[in-house]
This record gives sequence, structure tokens and C-alpha cells, in this order.
Amino acid sequence: MNDLVTIYCPECGEPACDTPPTGWILPGPTPGYSHVSDGTALCPVMTGRGYSPADPIEHQARRTV
Repeated sequence: MNDLVTIYCPECGEPACDTPPTGWILPGPTPGYSHVSDGTALCPVMTGRGYSPADPIEHQARRTV
């Protein structure tokens, strides 16, 4: 059996993908992840440097064939 690993936004729970968000115009590095549904950056979280897009979390699900 294979495990299927998917990533999600830890704040809203929506599926995420390892694609930069569309339309990112803020200064600094472009985030590497976005919401699958609309291409926006993952939800903001407070960090030591202020608000930043969240890092995705992984979820492993058993593949049933």
C-alpha cells in the first residue's frame, strides 16, 4: 500500500499546493505555497517578524486500490 501525502493550510484547512501565489505584490520573497482553490497565499500567521503566510501542514492518507 502507498501513502498519499497532501498538504493543507493550517489556518483554514483548505488544500494547498507547492506553487507560488498568483498576484503576489508584497516586498520580500514570494511564498512557495498557495491555496488550491483560488491561488492566494496561505492564510497569515503572526511570526517574530510580523505577519507572514503560514507554512502548510502534511496529512497522510492510505490509498485504497
